[in-house]
Amino acid sequence: MKLSPSIELSSDLVKLVPLGSQHLAQFYEAGKDPILWRWAPPHQCRDLATAKTWLDQSLAKVAAGEHVAFAIFDRQSGEMVGSTRYCSIDTENKGIEIGFTFITPKFQRSYINTHAKYLLLTHAFEQLGVMRVQFRTHQDNHKSRNAIARLGASFEGVVRNQRMLVDGERRHTAQFSITDDDWPQVKRKLAAKLTGKKPDKSGVALDVAAQQVIEQAPLAQLTIANGDNMLAQTIYLPMSYDPRRRVLVGHLSTHNKLNGLLAHNPRVNLIFHGQDCYVSPTWHEAQLVPTWNYQRLHLQGTFRLVAENDKAKKLDLLAQQVAVFERSEWDIRDQPAASMAQMAAHICCFEISVSEQQLVEKVSMKKPQFARDAIAEQMDAQGKASLAALHR
Repeated sequence: MKLSPSIELSSDLVKLVPLGSQHLAQFYEAGKDPILWRWAPPHQCRDLATAKTWLDQSLAKVAAGEHVAFAIFDRQSGEMVGSTRYCSIDTENKGIEIGFTFITPKFQRSYINTHAKYLLLTHAFEQLGVMRVQFRTHQDNHKSRNAIARLGASFEGVVRNQRMLVDGERRHTAQFSITDDDWPQVKRKLAAKLTGKKPDKSGVALDVAAQQVIEQAPLAQLTIANGDNMLAQTIYLPMSYDPRRRVLVGHLSTHNKLNGLLAHNPRVNLIFHGQDCYVSPTWHEAQLVPTWNYQRLHLQGTFRLVAENDKAKKLDLLAQQVAVFERSEWDIRDQPAASMAQMAAHICCFEISVSEQQLVEKVSMKKPQFARDAIAEQMDAQGKASLAALHR
């Protein structure tokens, strides 16, 4: 496993060239947005002098054979859009890390990262002959963690107190890897993404019973499917189902805590909490212990933002979505133009194509019919008609 500091890698859209002192001005411009350094302090491109110091330190690592650093160029515009490198080089055990990656915000959520990682991984496995490539990031950097997982890397766990940051924080590091055994399958999936084909927006059609649960209980618990920290990646959003297009639709605030992750078309898990009811032993003669009957709809699908840059379409989608819940009592299109413009600026519309559905129901199916009728009567009295109907 012999690495050359002068290798150049390229695809039809991205070029990786050896990082050098001649890239200082472009390096600074690509990295000057402070949001890039939220999870990796200090701000290495706070000003040109700071950027030069960090670039010089990086090049010293390259000269010592410890790193192989690249400047990332967008071939369409010719612009330098970030940097990445090989590091943690373990020649004896044929291991390597891809890290120190940043991509200027303008080119995030584009083809840049997928192409760059495909080039680096292909070179590592097929030219260098490594048996393991690892990725590491801050435990709380969920945007980075999900981006790594989308490459096909396996989450290996959190290394506690792995690093001391300059601000005194003890960093817990989330670690991922791709092995040479994984590579053939990972390569096929990444190669498919490089074609630029848009994802299939058609989902499976929801069963009538599932649609009824959504109509009765439209507030869903949404969790991003490929994260291991479910609490940090769970939110609640109202949705409705469009049977013609076979998608769930809704909207959320631009300030929602998961916006950075949802912008990357993640896989999501949804739970619609249908009606539930405590069943007392006093409700009928056959019941010996209390229980709880319920309906829950579990879905999995792909989340995508829509009409992000089309104000007129966004307002039209919002009007349609609001009408479902307002029952024609309030129409956003009756509002002043300034209010509508402000609304459009602070709201994102989305759709979710469903790939899997499971309706989970507990309705005392093993009880004799007279007992189920008694349970249903009590549920009707509590206004839980849909759950009561399941018992009859």
